[in-house]
Amino acid sequence: MEIHIDNLQKVAGEGSSATETQKSIDNREKQFFLDLIEMISYIDDQSLEVASLGVDLVRFEEPYYKIIENLTIKQYGIKSASVIFWWCSDRKMIDAKIYNLIDIDGKSTRVSSVNQLYKFLKQLK
Repeated sequence: MEIHIDNLQKVAGEGSSATETQKSIDNREKQFFLDLIEMISYIDDQSLEVASLGVDLVRFEEPYYKIIENLTIKQYGIKSASVIFWWCSDRKMIDAKIYNLIDIDGKSTRVSSVNQLYKFLKQLK
């Protein structure tokens, strides 16, 4: 049964409150990340497809990419944002191989799915 917060007092009584569990917060954060990556990848794919048809939209797209870039940096920090943009764009332009990410300690990590990317970025923090 789903209970909306607006109805909490009606159901639980006057003065009641609810606290979101850490697991729920973590799940919401992960879903936000997965949705973000999906949308950035989709936008980039569409841009490449249009460019392959000879249509140059760079001047139109650039301000939107800058907004996405700035918000991603604000949300995840510059190191994680750099990895995110590599994942969404640059890795597709390099001869179709999956390249490992190498951290500052020289540790190589294969990141071949968005879930692996999420786990990798959680370790960067």
